[in-house]
Amino acid sequence: MRYLSLHPVADLLVSRLVSRFRVEAEPAEVEGRWRSGVERATRLVPEGDGTPVTVIWTGFGVAVEAGHAYDRGFPVCGCDACDEDPDHLAQELEETLDALATGGLTEERRSRRFGPDEASIELRSSAGSSSSTGPLLEPDDPRHAIPAGTTTWPPWPYR
Repeated sequence: MRYLSLHPVADLLVSRLVSRFRVEAEPAEVEGRWRSGVERATRLVPEGDGTPVTVIWTGFGVAVEAGHAYDRGFPVCGCDACDEDPDHLAQELEETLDALATGGLTEERRSRRFGPDEASIELRSSAGSSSSTGPLLEPDDPRHAIPAGTTTWPPWPYR
């Protein structure tokens, strides 16, 4: 239950984004794949072509989905061995949402002549960047939603 302290942080960050950017906040329906189920979710849809972002409040913590296939849980794991600090996670959540709003997300799908396509997702923030790359092996892999080529999501427009 220690990660439920991220719920009010997410509330504050969503309200900051809505006041800072030209973005609409609306309730969202989210698949129940997140640990401990989904309590509620808010989808932030910016004017223009910026990445849509969904913030998800779960029975365990908070999750973020964005673009075609980006997703991350806060915490990522939550086991005793990982011992993720809620204060540090709150900072990472803020950095992630800021990076998504300011155009830090790039998603790429590379078609291969032989074998499965490859996908990569990179998020650049003020704290650095994180990326994942891998083959698209499973038909229900969410990375299949990434269209062929490179999508570099533009920043959201300011109010």
